[in-house]
Amino acid sequence: MPVFWSDEELHRFGKEMERFREELFLKKYLKQAKPFPKAKELLERIRQDGKQVALASSSKTEVIDFYTELLGIGDIINARTTADEARRSKPYPDIFSAALGDLEGVTADETLVVGDAPYDILAASKLGIDTIAFLCGGFTVEELEHTGAIAVYENPERLLAKYESSPIASSKAVEKFPG
Repeated sequence: MPVFWSDEELHRFGKEMERFREELFLKKYLKQAKPFPKAKELLERIRQDGKQVALASSSKTEVIDFYTELLGIGDIINARTTADEARRSKPYPDIFSAALGDLEGVTADETLVVGDAPYDILAASKLGIDTIAFLCGGFTVEELEHTGAIAVYENPERLLAKYESSPIASSKAVEKFPG
């Protein structure tokens, strides 16, 4: 249900509005992005455990390329999937399914999603994958738990600090899905 646009307006202008939003974000806001503290170190810790990491996002390849370079994680991730490689975006599971297919020898029941929105949780659950959630996506603990998150952390730094007692410590593979 639209908040600012009627269904008719969304039907008439929705694609144009989305193109405008994407262009505005790329031109004005993307270059201002800053990494969350300890995000790279969290991924390095996961890899130290011999686990695989996939980056799966509803964002376009251009945006994911920028974030991968900004974080310096190109050599840490095992696989990545973007909106350009999936037919439908979250809450549909297409992006996660594609990423899972790119991880060698990993099944859904050996996987965890780390995300920051209910859409991540809903998409992952459709594949039988549990989700750890971050509050840095703007949703409350209650919203994330109600949607099905098995654990909620403030941000990557807090998860890294609690790593040994987190669900990641006992998982065989981890997929990182930032948005």
